[in-house]
Amino acid sequence: MGRKINLIILHHTASPRDTTTESDVRRWHEERGLGEGIAYHFTILNSGEVKQTRSPDKIGNHCWGKNENSIGVALCGNFMEEHPTKNQLWTLADVLIKLCKRFNLSPQNITYHSKIALPGHETKCPGKYLIEEIPGLLSKLMIKLSYPARPPDPDKSPTAEAEEKLRELTRRDIITQSALNLTLWGRFWLWIRGFYA
Repeated sequence: MGRKINLIILHHTASPRDTTTESDVRRWHEERGLGEGIAYHFTILNSGEVKQTRSPDKIGNHCWGKNENSIGVALCGNFMEEHPTKNQLWTLADVLIKLCKRFNLSPQNITYHSKIALPGHETKCPGKYLIEEIPGLLSKLMIKLSYPARPPDPDKSPTAEAEEKLRELTRRDIITQSALNLTLWGRFWLWIRGFYA
C-alpha cells in the first residue's frame, strides 16, 4: 500500500540556477548524509526540464518532521539572490497539477519549506523570489483544477471552437457573479479566469 500524501513542499537548491545539474544535487545530498540519491522527489532544472529524482512511493528527506506524508519539489537556483526562470515556473505549475490530481489534493495542500520548518530547523528555503510567485501560482492552479481544459474537437472549426469557448466563459462569469456575489475574491477570480482559457 502506498504512502498517504497530504502535503507538497516547495524548495530551492540554494545553488546557482543556471549551472546546477542533477548530479550536483545528488552529490551534495549524499555528502550531507541525506541518504542515497536526491532527497527531493522532483527537481526542476533552469531549462524547465523536470527530473523525477525519487519515487513518490518512497519517503524523502527534504523537510525535518514532515517527510513521511509529503512530496518534495525543488527548483534549481538560489532564489534569495535570483529569480526562477519562466520555464521553471511553467513546469512547476504542470508538476503540481499532476500531483494534485494523482493524490487528490488541492492547492491548499501546497506549501514551502520555510513556512512549516520546525523549531531548530529554520530556513529561508525556497527563497524570497520564489515565495513571492507562490500566491499567484496557487490561484491559477485553483482555476485549472476546477475547470480542466478540454481537448479540441476535431469535428468543429477553429471559429466554432472559439465561439463556444466565449459562451462558456460568459456562463462562468454569470455563475461566478451569482455564487460569489461579487466579493473581492469573486472579482479577482473573474480577472484571472482567462489565464488557462
